[in-house]
This record gives sequence, C-alpha cells and structure tokens, in this order.
Amino acid sequence: MEAANTGSIIAKDKQISMKKNNQGWEQILFYDIRRLQAIEEEMKSYLPDLLSKTHSLRLTTIIQKYIIFSDESITKLNMLIKEGGIGVLLQTSSVVASFWRDTKEKLNYCTQGHEIDHCIVASLLSIAKLKTYQYEQAAQLSEKLGHPTIKNLLQSLYENEQRITGWLTELQEKEKIEQEETPLNHSLLRQAYWLL
Repeated sequence: MEAANTGSIIAKDKQISMKKNNQGWEQILFYDIRRLQAIEEEMKSYLPDLLSKTHSLRLTTIIQKYIIFSDESITKLNMLIKEGGIGVLLQTSSVVASFWRDTKEKLNYCTQGHEIDHCIVASLLSIAKLKTYQYEQAAQLSEKLGHPTIKNLLQSLYENEQRITGWLTELQEKEKIEQEETPLNHSLLRQAYWLL
C-alpha cells in the first residue's frame, strides 16, 4: 500500500513540475506574442514614411498591402493579448528600430529612385524575414502547448509575412535582372564623363 501511495505522489509531483514547466513556456509564448505586437506597432508607424519615398509602383503596392497586413496583425494580436490577459510589453523592439535607423541613414545617400527603392526593399526584406521566423516559432510553441486556436492565428500571420517576403524577393530579383540588362546606368555615365 505504501508503494501505491509513493507512486501517486511521484505522479502528482510530475504533474506539478510539468505545470511549472508549462507555466514557463506559457510565459515565453505570451512574451513572444507581446513582442510581435510591439514589432507590428512599430512597423505601422514606419511604413507610411517608406511609402512616401518609393518610386516603383510595384513597391508602393507591396507596402500598401504590408500596412493592411500590419493592421490585421495588430488587431489579432491585441485580441490574443486581451483575451489571454497577457499584459503589455513595456519596451519596443530595438531590432526593428535598428533596421529603421539604418534604412533612414542609407536613404540619405540615395539620389536616384532605383537606389531609394533598393534600400527600402532590402530593409523590408530583413524585417519581414525576422518577423516570419518569430511568427513561425511562436506558432510552433503554441502548438506544443496545446493551443490550436493561437497556433492557427499565428500561422495566418506567418503566412502574411511569407507573402510579403515573396513579393519583395521577386521585386529584388526583377531589379537585379534590370540592372544586368542595362550596361551603364546614369551614375556610371556621369562618372565615365568625368574620367575623360
């Protein structure tokens, strides 16, 4: 009889330690959700400025779609935060702010439309890839913790980021092809003129 009691105590201890372990994992998931929401809020504030600087109609369309996706992400993540009683993240994402500072600095060196668009595409691609990875990780963790609704929501936001990444990559590839087809662009012509 004593062995049976010992077995049930061990089982209870395992359940308690599993709950404690899951509480840690749950907190990590909630932190990731808050972090993603903060990133989306930052993106929402940066994207209109980038939109005003673009020269390519295709890039303008992609950024407009990105703004729509960011609004959708903010709404869905805020719903998760509110329903889950998760709380608000106190600091913004320094990674996105860093990308934004770098982009602004690079744009100061750009004089032509294609240079500006290139800097914007490169910056947005870096951020979108980071966000894609973070959404994927949060979705996987929520699945492991048995939260299929959260997983599905995060998965849909992950898919939006994948779409943006795909469109930006396609635009970047098109830009490379156009540069290869143009033997000398205007800046090279100006430089060649001064060498004569």
